[in-house]
Amino acid sequence: MESTNPSSRIEAGRFNPPLSAHIGAYLTLVRVPNCLMIGLAVIVGETIALGSLPPLSNALFGFLTASLLLAGTMVLNDIQDIQIDRVNTPNRPLPSGKIGVREAYALSLVLSSLAIIFSAFLGVFTLLTALVALALMAYYNTRGKKTGLLGNAVVSFNVALPFFFGGLAVDNLRPLLFIFFLLAFLANMAREIAKGIA
Repeated sequence: MESTNPSSRIEAGRFNPPLSAHIGAYLTLVRVPNCLMIGLAVIVGETIALGSLPPLSNALFGFLTASLLLAGTMVLNDIQDIQIDRVNTPNRPLPSGKIGVREAYALSLVLSSLAIIFSAFLGVFTLLTALVALALMAYYNTRGKKTGLLGNAVVSFNVALPFFFGGLAVDNLRPLLFIFFLLAFLANMAREIAKGIA
């Protein structure tokens, strides 16, 4: 006979409250502020590439690609870290049982798939870049965290990538974009190393 103890249901990853009751949990899980920032970074890259504001379609698809891709990988990250979070941050959506693990896997798949679809509207090169970014973050979330500097480099590459992606989205890779990419990469690399030392 199945236990009716809520804690046992949480442990089994089967405590799945209604979506409408836990909108906040979903927003927390995908880290909305981070997604907005990465999406805006693509628009900044597009603006730098063109020297003016990009067309609405380029801005919209670029923003959606980056923000949804990050959201999907953030969900996967929390799935991989659920055991650690049960100890360190038990109130987060997954360890608290507000969102089930199967739900989270489905959400990550949907968000990542939508990101890839939106990237295809911008062209072949943006599609390939989005696929590379997704593969890198999937690697980081499953294995790369334990690789030290290599893992830090993967994260930093994806943090800096929106500037480069913005140029691809408007078919104009100006040299200035590579400077922004390099600065963002180095700044985040230093941050990741400092986090590892702390």
